[in-house]
Parts: sequence; C-alpha cells; structure tokens
Amino acid sequence: MILKMKIGFTGTRNVPTIKQKRALDVLLMRLDGEYDITEVSHGDCKGSDKNFHDAVRSLLPKAKINVHPPTDKKHRAFCEGDVMHKEMEYLDRNQAIVDNSDILIATPKESSEVLRSGTWATIRMAKKKGMPVYILNK
Repeated sequence: MILKMKIGFTGTRNVPTIKQKRALDVLLMRLDGEYDITEVSHGDCKGSDKNFHDAVRSLLPKAKINVHPPTDKKHRAFCEGDVMHKEMEYLDRNQAIVDNSDILIATPKESSEVLRSGTWATIRMAKKKGMPVYILNK
C-alpha cells in the first residue's frame, strides 16, 4: 500500500535557477514514485511558486493544487488552483501551507538561512513541526 502524501512548497519570488528547476522536477518524480501525492500547496507568488504550480500540473496531473494567496497582490502570480484559499498575510499563509502538508519543498534565494525571509521562516515552521524539508539550493 502506497502512503498518501501532501506536499507544501515555499520559494523565492525570483525565478528559480535552472539547477533548482531541474532538482524540483527530479524530486517531484521521485516522490511520486514513492508516495501517492494527493495534494500540493503553494503561496501564489511570482517566480518559484508559479514554477512549482506549472511543474505539478505537468508532472503530477492527478494532484489537487491548493493555492494560498497573500493579501498583498504586488507579487501574486494569480495561479488557478483546484482549491483557492482566502487571502492571508504572508506569515499566516505560510503557516497554513505548513499545516496542510506532510513535507515541505523549498527553493530559497540564499544558500544559507537568513532571518528576514518568508521562505526561510516557512522552513523554520516546518522544521518546528518535525516535517521533512527538502531545500533545493541554487
């Protein structure tokens, strides 16, 4: 019996690097071979969230996509998900992504942890919860 899995995602508002894009595709395919990925969640920002959304649509077409948009529309990608959650402040939205996930995938802009970063704050939330976290560095 294959375990059901929910994946959360966080990443930089910048476009991910080629290395991060490739690593994400490989990781999604590996996880898809190991688990029944039923849902994914992301924060609907330009850059990495949009790239993740498109990769899931392409590689995991059966997975339900939960979109957790921020209240600040300045960096939104306006992705069309299967479930559109209410807009929330960034940190609350990030916590909702973690709460709705079994593992977290991250594509941060920085190679090491920084304090004033939503991506790294989300990684810390997931680690505090005891979740596995896959950090795909640039």
